[in-house]
Amino acid sequence: MREEELEVLRTQLDDLIDKGWIHPSCSPYGAPVLFVRKKNKEMRLCIDYRKLNAQTINNVGPLPRIDDLLERLGGAKYISKLDLKAKYHQFEIHPRDRYKTAFKTRHGHFEWVVMPFGLTNAPATFQAAMTTEFRDMLDWFVLIYLDDILVSSRTLDQQNVHLRAVLDRLRMAKYKDNRAKCEFAQQELEYLGHFVMPQGIRPLVDKIKAIQDWSEPTNTTEVRSFMGLVGYYQRFIGGYARIAAPLSRLQSPQVPFPFTDEVRNSFHKLKTVLLLAPVLSIYDPTLPTRVTTDTSGYGMGAVLEQHDGVDWHSVEYFSQKVPPINTIDDTRKELLALSTRNLNPYGELRPLPIPGEPGLSIAMDVTGPFPRHRFGHDDILTVVDRLSKYAQFLPRKYHATAPELAPLLHTGWICDHDIPEDIVSDHDTCFISTFWTSLMKESGTEMKPSSARHPQTDGQTERAHQTAQVMLRTLIRTDQKDWVDSLPDIEFAYNTSVHPTIGMTPFELHHGGRKGRIFADLPFPKPADIDAAYSPTSVRKYRDFLAKARANMQKAQVRMQQQANRRRVPCSIRVGDLVWVSTEEFALKQDVSRKLLPKWFGPWPVTSAEGDETDGPSFVIEIPSHLTLHLTVHPVFHASKLATYTPAKSDDFPGRRSQDPPSMDGHLEVDRVITHRKHNNKLCSTKSHSSGATPMTRDGFPRQLCEPPLLTSTLIMRRNG
Repeated sequence: MREEELEVLRTQLDDLIDKGWIHPSCSPYGAPVLFVRKKNKEMRLCIDYRKLNAQTINNVGPLPRIDDLLERLGGAKYISKLDLKAKYHQFEIHPRDRYKTAFKTRHGHFEWVVMPFGLTNAPATFQAAMTTEFRDMLDWFVLIYLDDILVSSRTLDQQNVHLRAVLDRLRMAKYKDNRAKCEFAQQELEYLGHFVMPQGIRPLVDKIKAIQDWSEPTNTTEVRSFMGLVGYYQRFIGGYARIAAPLSRLQSPQVPFPFTDEVRNSFHKLKTVLLLAPVLSIYDPTLPTRVTTDTSGYGMGAVLEQHDGVDWHSVEYFSQKVPPINTIDDTRKELLALSTRNLNPYGELRPLPIPGEPGLSIAMDVTGPFPRHRFGHDDILTVVDRLSKYAQFLPRKYHATAPELAPLLHTGWICDHDIPEDIVSDHDTCFISTFWTSLMKESGTEMKPSSARHPQTDGQTERAHQTAQVMLRTLIRTDQKDWVDSLPDIEFAYNTSVHPTIGMTPFELHHGGRKGRIFADLPFPKPADIDAAYSPTSVRKYRDFLAKARANMQKAQVRMQQQANRRRVPCSIRVGDLVWVSTEEFALKQDVSRKLLPKWFGPWPVTSAEGDETDGPSFVIEIPSHLTLHLTVHPVFHASKLATYTPAKSDDFPGRRSQDPPSMDGHLEVDRVITHRKHNNKLCSTKSHSSGATPMTRDGFPRQLCEPPLLTSTLIMRRNG
């Protein structure tokens, strides 16, 4: 330190010790000290608490907005300003926290007894204390910003009453004012960087002078400093965003720093307009108000004015640069408005019919694979009763075929619960195979498969899968090989937990009111209770359970339907319409990138609607025959996977054909033979037409590519006349 700083340090330490604000410390903390020169050229002792602040939990208590405080002065004629003496030092620190404020100097190691400057939570703590103290006066005639207390009144008599009330409150709370900085019953004074008077507010002269003396910036940091000071007074500058635009662009470190003539003109113009800044009136909610606006493709501006009975006076200027996205031409703006990801999907939610009683309708699905069990199981077949929500988790092999799955369903569900009337499932190959379809037809069970890639239809089993997986994580070993052993426990826990849809446990509804309990908790039955389950009372109780469950399920479906349809629109697709089909619905095995494919294929006509309703929500699409030979896709699609086709009003693109997906083997499907060539009276090449080729194709196909019998026979028939 310099000699001057050492002398000031010694003097200030002695003064702080004499006042009892600091005392010697043996704390493990130790912040360094430095000095900052005040306006009156004196040296101020400061402590660098950055390391301590980085470890402090921040108090996010807000400080008042300066523009909000200035607006509260509307209509005030007399103002008094009180400044608290050594503001933070008037708060004592709790003894257990004082060691954290320790600082080290050449003359010793000290810690604070009172709250020092530099702590990150000091402003919020001080503001909260002052707000609490003057809560009943706040915003009526008292404004507080940290240690600056403003008392405003419309008349001198009111000012005397208000000022006395504030001073009495400060004396009772034992706060001390700095008499040299206080001003009483003034009509003009400085407050928070502004000069306040009855006519309005204007920037401080010394702040304007600092801006006028600012030299041209040479780097991004200096530009930011200048813009920060000028931006504080932007409310006084009309068209601020337009004037400051060249300088604003230089605030980004990614932009090169060429101080061009345009930037230089912006820099000097900001200085000039601030020098000529008008006096802005303070907003008064009782006066007539108007807002004048102006916009363009590059910026927007506004001025707020009020009428005082004589003339209109400006209250505030607003200016903002238009984002670059809004500066493009109208054509590109229209293109930006097209966003398919924000379109609501077609087809409102239609819950499945509620079964009349348990066992009539089930839903099933498979989940996996899991680590292979010692019995060879690596998958789970989940079966859920759609009314009672009773679930069974049956282990199976992941690649089990339909003939292997049928005995599992028979022993795991049908033997205990009878054959269901219908089964809801997804499009698993087992559930749509010829064997499974024939088996269900023989047993009188109707299969209700969901549409392709629409698992929401079978949502009950999907939810049961999630619950089972969550419970498995908590029960199995780290090697995950014992998951099959835990399935009975998971099944018991699932079925004996209250289901929110039916308002009771699945076990209770499915088995007629007998609550599931752990075996150790079950008492031995009494002879009189053995046949109690079949008594008329039990029958009536079960019917009550059934009615209650169906009512609860109906309410749950209504809530689910309302929630789901909030972001859906009714389906407008009808039989005979041309529609686009989502690319995701096609299994393309050729080496092509889906990212480069169009989002939709088609358009193709709708032949019929699946279900009881004429508007879907699933439809049968007529896919061209030359595509069905190569694409393994089910022709039934959910409405959310379709988009209506809107033909162009004029043929802007003559010759455009429908967008078909690429074939799986890379070959083109030949529709007809146009002509052929022979060599030595033998067929050597043909020229044909293909639905997947462009009209400009003129290449012939060699003889070895003409092997298909249909093509050869057609050619021979045409050749023979």
